[in-house]
Amino acid sequence: MNLNSENDLDKALRSLKNQGISVNEEHIPPDGRVFFLEPTGIVLTARQILKLRADRELDSQGIKNFERKEKELVVEDVESARRRVPPEQLRSWTAAEVCDYINQEFDRIHSVKQVTAVLNRLNVEYKKV
Repeated sequence: MNLNSENDLDKALRSLKNQGISVNEEHIPPDGRVFFLEPTGIVLTARQILKLRADRELDSQGIKNFERKEKELVVEDVESARRRVPPEQLRSWTAAEVCDYINQEFDRIHSVKQVTAVLNRLNVEYKKV
């Protein structure tokens, strides 16, 4: 599954709009393109939207379920990374590098913003840029 297809993303965004879900796009470093979905109030990356579309869960309920599950997974994955990565190595990584590690190691599509929020909430030391 190609999670970066611009054509697929356009189709997914049209599908959301056809369901009455307003979509506002912004570019927010380090995640890049993110989409604010109203009335849900949820923010998703392009990869997350494409994943939901591929899983046939790109509707209000699917998005809410994904967001709830994603929040739980980010915490679990950050805690797993803390156990697997030596503290001195973790302290040398930026939040984006921690996110990349987690996404590759656990086959996830977390955003850097999600991982950063959990790192801060759990008081995990990492390199702030």
